Amino acid sequence: QLEDSTIVGVGDDRQWQQQQILKDVPSYNEIMLQHRSERVPMWREKGEMTGEIAGKKVYDVLEGLSVLKGMAEEYQWDDMRDMLDSELFHEELEISCSVLRNELGLRSEARAEIGFDWGSCAWRHCGALADTQEALAELRNSLGMFEPYECLFCIDIAERAVREVIAVIPPRFQPHDRVLAVYQGYSPQNQATGDDAAYSDSTIDADFLSTLQKLRQNLFDD
Repeated sequence: QLEDSTIVGVGDDRQWQQQQILKDVPSYNEIMLQHRSERVPMWREKGEMTGEIAGKKVYDVLEGLSVLKGMAEEYQWDDMRDMLDSELFHEELEISCSVLRNELGLRSEARAEIGFDWGSCAWRHCGALADTQEALAELRNSLGMFEPYECLFCIDIAERAVREVIAVIPPRFQPHDRVLAVYQGYSPQNQATGDDAAYSDSTIDADFLSTLQKLRQNLFDD
C-alpha cells in the first residue's frame, strides 16, 4: 500500500515545491551562529587588507565576471558554479568593498555608492556591492535553468555595479598595472524572426524581470 505522502496531486505540486525549498532555508539561530563564527572574525581580519590590495581585488572581480560570460556562452554550468562559490565573489568582494568604504577615507558620496553588503544593508542605502551580490546570487541559484542570454543578463547587472565601485576608488588605490576593459553593453540574444522578433527585441528584458519577480512572489507569498 502506498503511503499518503508519496501521492502528490497536481494542485499540491506548488505547495510541495515550496516545502522543499524551505527545507534549505536556515533558521535564525543557524544564521546567527554563522554570523558569530564566520562573519565577525572575517570583519576583524579585514584590517590586514590595504587600500591598494582592495583596489586590485575589485579589478579581479571584474575580470572574473568576464570569465563567467565565456562560460555561460559555452553552457559550462559546473565551472560557473565553482567560480561563483569561490572566495573571489564572496569574502574578497565583500571585504575589499568594506575596506574601501569604511577605512580609507572615501567621501560620503563614494561611501553611499559602494553601500553595504546585501545581507546587512537593511534600511540603509544598498549600493553597488549589494547589487553585485544579489545579481550573482540570482545567477547561482538558477544555473541549469537559465539560458546563456539570461545568465549574461545577471552578469551584466553585476558588472555595471562593480564598475560603479571602480569609478569611486581614489587614484592612490587604483592598480596602475591594470587596464580597465571597455564596457560591452548587454544586448538580448534571441532567434525570433518576423513579427516575433519585433516583439522580443523590445520586451525581452522587461519580461525577464517580470518573471523573476513573479517567481519570488509565488515562492514566498504563501
